[in-house]
Amino acid sequence: MTRFAKILLLLSCVPAAAFAQTQPLETLHYRPSGKLIILDLTVNGKTHAWFCFDSGAYHSIIDPRLARELGLKTAGEGTLGGTGKGQVSYRRVGPITVGLGRLSIPVSDAWSTDMSGLPIAKDVRGIIGSDLLDRYVISIDPDTRVVSIFDPRTFVAPQQATALPIVVKNDRYFVRATLDVKPGVRTDNLYRIDTGSEDSFDDPSAALALHTHKTSLGNGFGANFEGVSGEFEAAHLGPYSWRDVWGPGGQSPAIGMEILRRFVVTFDVPHRYMYLNPNSALNDAIPAPSN
Repeated sequence: MTRFAKILLLLSCVPAAAFAQTQPLETLHYRPSGKLIILDLTVNGKTHAWFCFDSGAYHSIIDPRLARELGLKTAGEGTLGGTGKGQVSYRRVGPITVGLGRLSIPVSDAWSTDMSGLPIAKDVRGIIGSDLLDRYVISIDPDTRVVSIFDPRTFVAPQQATALPIVVKNDRYFVRATLDVKPGVRTDNLYRIDTGSEDSFDDPSAALALHTHKTSLGNGFGANFEGVSGEFEAAHLGPYSWRDVWGPGGQSPAIGMEILRRFVVTFDVPHRYMYLNPNSALNDAIPAPSN
């Protein structure tokens, strides 16, 4: 057997799925809004709108302006809680179809609520999260500003990536991390993965840090409120660590884009893993809050 024939034989024994990671179903270029990810999507096959990709969003949301433009009828209402205080009202607008390039996602229970108070670009008309993550493997490359969408049935983990288990609770996604708050104080917790947040680590133990700073917390649905940010002595996510990490002291532990932007991050929710490949921003300083 010739050398060339041997190579062909070896290749024929490799499962087709092994090549799938270079064959995404679709790639989308995104525009940043601060550290957030804004995608140009379509709704019901005709109307283009900017959506924020928010892994913390367990329902797809569109604002009332877009709902009116699409002629959507409401089918009930309720209230939702966000990172701010209090509840925000929403209306159910029934099933819609969200287009991502050549792909379409049926959303059976879209919500409509006022997004004008969110700290995000004012032309953003919607939010998408679990409706996308539950169906596909999603990879985000902050350097190239590309979101790649893979079929979970054929997806192969990226080479040399760190694999961290994802814990799913009530359509929310969590990963374990550890914070050294100050000498003698450490917290090991599950942190909600939140690409809709520009923060680093959000944890109530920030109030115990040696250095704290009064700041406005919330910055999402609900009213903002005065709270505290703190400088954690160190933060640890898998094999990666950062020192002097400023983070807000919210009541719901979360990890946001200040940390996730330091990687090509791949969310494989169907198989319950998050993959991290560090980029040039890995060791950037984590700044203190500006307010």
